[in-house]
Amino acid sequence: VLQIKASIETGRRLSDSMMNFPRVFDTLYCNMIKAGEEAGILDTILLRLSSYAEKSEKVKNQVKGAMIM
Repeated sequence: VLQIKASIETGRRLSDSMMNFPRVFDTLYCNMIKAGEEAGILDTILLRLSSYAEKSEKVKNQVKGAMIM
């Protein structure tokens, strides 16, 4: 996070800064954030990505739970 912050402070975009960490932020996230930056709706995109991540985690946990039984 500190490296992303430092990158942004030098003038790079959030999406470009996040692309330096592909094991943390996949291509979908980076491209969605890039689109949000360009369209001026970054706040909306971040909310959508948050919702997507929560739902994805919930499904993943349900699948794990089903496999344990």
